[in-house]
Amino acid sequence: GPDEAMDGASGENEHKKTEDGNNKSQKHESTSSYNYRVVKEILIRLSKLCVQESASVRKSRKQQQRLLRNMGAHAVVLELLQIPYEKAEDTKMQEIMRLAHEFLQNFCAGNQQNQALLHKHINLFLNPGILEAVTMQHIFMNN
Repeated sequence: GPDEAMDGASGENEHKKTEDGNNKSQKHESTSSYNYRVVKEILIRLSKLCVQESASVRKSRKQQQRLLRNMGAHAVVLELLQIPYEKAEDTKMQEIMRLAHEFLQNFCAGNQQNQALLHKHINLFLNPGILEAVTMQHIFMNN
């Protein structure tokens, strides 16, 4: 009866409040800043899918690694690595690249098929960066 109407009304008000709040925060954030944030979140989620981390153990999630391989997630990230940017100044892009490498490392952690797949693109990692070196290490680990 009347209680239901009250609940509905308050629910709508709650919804409007959050909508307005979101609009305000988005007005302050530039499109490029928003895009960086979205890409970061995607890379973090992809990374988390590949390995299960507890206090002391990192365990590969073979099933998820296989699904990501079949979806071609690694190919998109490899393309991302080829985007030129100002390595010294562009801190947002540095962070994206760090997360991209982290994903590739987790993608091939304990997974020989994925290691072999990334090995085909080894030329992308043959430069003097530490991120590239760690990714190479993961490609060859336990082989």
